[in-house]
Amino acid sequence: MIVVFVPCRLKSTRCPNKGISDIYGMTAIERTLINAQAIIGVDKVILAT
Repeated sequence: MIVVFVPCRLKSTRCPNKGISDIYGMTAIERTLINAQAIIGVDKVILAT
């Protein structure tokens, strides 16, 4: 089983709330999770906050 952990921090000093920033109508973390799920062979994607 292949598991992908996607870390997301919202308390950055240089770019606060980067994970929920909007990129063409979708948040950055949504795009990351969709792309991680599209990787061939990945069984599970986990968001680590």
